[in-house]
Amino acid sequence: MKGIDVSIFQGEVDWPSVRDAGIEFAIIKCSQGGFTNSSAISPFTDRYFKRNIVGASDAGLLCGAYHLLMGVTEEDVAEEARYVVELLAPYKERITLPVAVDIEDARYRRNSRQLNSTLALEFMRIVGEAGYQTMLYTNRDFLQNYYDDEMLGDIPIWFALYRNPRSDENVPQDWANIIFWQWNDGGTVSGIRGAVSQDVSYGEYAEKAFGVGSVVRINPSAEYYFSKGPRIPAWVKNDYDHIVSATTYRGQPVVKNGDTCVLLGQKISRRDGKISEGINTWCSVRELTPVEPGSPQRV
Repeated sequence: MKGIDVSIFQGEVDWPSVRDAGIEFAIIKCSQGGFTNSSAISPFTDRYFKRNIVGASDAGLLCGAYHLLMGVTEEDVAEEARYVVELLAPYKERITLPVAVDIEDARYRRNSRQLNSTLALEFMRIVGEAGYQTMLYTNRDFLQNYYDDEMLGDIPIWFALYRNPRSDENVPQDWANIIFWQWNDGGTVSGIRGAVSQDVSYGEYAEKAFGVGSVVRINPSAEYYFSKGPRIPAWVKNDYDHIVSATTYRGQPVVKNGDTCVLLGQKISRRDGKISEGINTWCSVRELTPVEPGSPQRV
């Protein structure tokens, strides 16, 4: 999938135009642990976070979030993580991609590899226990020189690497579990004034995922809602599109017999476009295709 990451620096974003430009996901800055010229933490919310998370998700993009870390002790990092959990709570259903901890300030260059790794893992632990998927945002320099590989294990990483000329081909091999790659720090996307960073997804996020409100079509070749699950009636596949009504249950992803699933709620008639009560059934994302905005078959 193709995506972008945004913050206050992008200003007002026209999210429907971003979507129509082929962007499928956004990783949105939610907060920062303090000011770069102060050693004390004082967490604050990105001024555009709330309008961005609502605008992007309402436009049908999948959304993640990121927090710029400033704490250099476990206690401070824990406080920042709790701030993020509280901030994200009203938007939890809109956040279908991981929450990242962004550790790049110069203060972390003075720390040991072990301390930086401890801080990253502590933040991810607290946010993860609140029901979010998590990842670490980093670059080649930090990964090679300021982290302990063994301590990090196989955590998911959002990796920043810019080649010349800029290209999103050939994902970097610096880490086994790179799930997002920020490949361009100065891209141009319709709906955004000025430059914006561009990303692509890999690994478990290489396949299309779906947020609440997404309109999807069950693949004609699909036989079962999920592996070893109920058989799909022909009319469900052939006569209707479906609206995703849930992506989690009690805050956790739904996996049935190895298949990640979303709940199909209301159905949309392909004949006349009428929306009616749906099948209310969990279905594997592998068996679904998004109905793109502007498609002549979407009514």
